[in-house]
Amino acid sequence: SLIAGAGAVGGVGTGAGNGGAGGAGGAGVLTLSADLTGSLALTAGAGSNGGAAGAGNGNGGAGGAGGAATASIEGDISSTISLTDGVDGVAGATGTGTVGALGAGGATTVNFTGAAAQVITGAVTTNGDGEGTLVANNTTAATSDLTFSSTIGTSSKALLLFTQTDGNVEFDGDVFI
Repeated sequence: SLIAGAGAVGGVGTGAGNGGAGGAGGAGVLTLSADLTGSLALTAGAGSNGGAAGAGNGNGGAGGAGGAATASIEGDISSTISLTDGVDGVAGATGTGTVGALGAGGATTVNFTGAAAQVITGAVTTNGDGEGTLVANNTTAATSDLTFSSTIGTSSKALLLFTQTDGNVEFDGDVFI
């Protein structure tokens, strides 16, 4: 499992003073050059809440963005891949000043970068509809450089994006994007 950090809460505006922006969550990065016997789970960090507006002219600070979770896979995966994007925070509470903007949730991305043919045996699942990105960048130049043996997403929890930058991809199951 790879888990990225959550963003920090934006500061509260006080009187005429503005609240500071919350810090961004740390990114999670994984490069796996061997086959993975088991499952891969990526969880991006949650965005944080914006700071409350002050009673005076003070503005709330923006919430920090959640960290991204990114994996580069060079081998096979013998089981499932689970992708969970971070949730967005909420804007700060109202006051006389301007509310702090919400922090955006982090994104999950898996890059397939093998120099030999790769096989992903299990399903690729997402925690919610429109989450996760897969990037096919396998340089083997074989008939099937990257094979997905099972489904990608479901009709109610589809993948956000699939990008093919290099290589031939074979889908043996349904693909929901």
